[in-house]
Amino acid sequence: MGRGTAGRVTHTTTIFATPRPSRRRMPWQVMLLMVLASGCASTPRIWLEEEGVAIAWEAKSTAGPELRDLRLAHPADLSEAAVANQLRSLRYQPLQGVASVQPVFVEAEVTQLAGPLREALARVSHLDLVHFQLRTAAGPTVGEVFATQDHLHWRLDEIAGVAFAARTSGTEESRWDWRLVPGGGQSLFVPPTPLRDKTMANWVVADFALPTAAAVPGARPAPAPAPTRAAPPAPAAQAAPGAASPPKPDALTPPPIRPAVVPPAAAKKTSPAKPAPTTLEEKLETLKRLRDKGLIDKDEYKARKQQLLDEYL
Repeated sequence: MGRGTAGRVTHTTTIFATPRPSRRRMPWQVMLLMVLASGCASTPRIWLEEEGVAIAWEAKSTAGPELRDLRLAHPADLSEAAVANQLRSLRYQPLQGVASVQPVFVEAEVTQLAGPLREALARVSHLDLVHFQLRTAAGPTVGEVFATQDHLHWRLDEIAGVAFAARTSGTEESRWDWRLVPGGGQSLFVPPTPLRDKTMANWVVADFALPTAAAVPGARPAPAPAPTRAAPPAPAAQAAPGAASPPKPDALTPPPIRPAVVPPAAAKKTSPAKPAPTTLEEKLETLKRLRDKGLIDKDEYKARKQQLLDEYL
């Protein structure tokens, strides 16, 4: 199966093919069971795969309660140029780091997706959504696209490897890693009651005829590698008993402890000590002063006095 994409012909591999009708008529009970089983499938059914792109059918009944009241206008007849313009018009705002508005798809990714999505929208039934996955150097971009009357819906689950966080309701703050930013002819989807309070910051509703969006040249860069942590130093080998310990490296040898030098200005000024008494009279005078000041009692004074007299006499 060939198709034209941006002036070139690429080949896609059809995974989900329509079986040939059998000559033998199948009982209607078996046919009904097969239809119900196909309508209640919970996993997307692969339609085609090619290098970097995978597209599948996803049952509307399993895609969430927000789609319950939506009537899908499938198949949708859009040109490849219109689908490419829709892809170029999608913008998002990362909420981590520098929160600047960025394109969801660069031009190389638009070229990969526009043709397969146009063909998928032209083939999908009114019971299914078009589920797509684009592999990029930074990570996969995953989402669904489906049509209602005069509108194309883009619901994204992951952009360049960054998933949309769980939605919250009420006054509780939503912890998104990113949010879609609607432009001209676009708006965020507002679910019907009772889901009106549910935030749909990853769901854009776009008019079929959007203003022409500028192409974003180049390819998406790969994410920067995570910084490597230095390995912890290996533990030192224990020496055998009795062996001399190896000398420590100079870098680990602590500097010698030097005694603190007290500057002369900070030194405490003390009065010069009085010379010790040398004569008997001086010693007796000193002993008397100690008694008069109450530092020794009378008995001790008499004993010390008698001791001094015995030493000198």
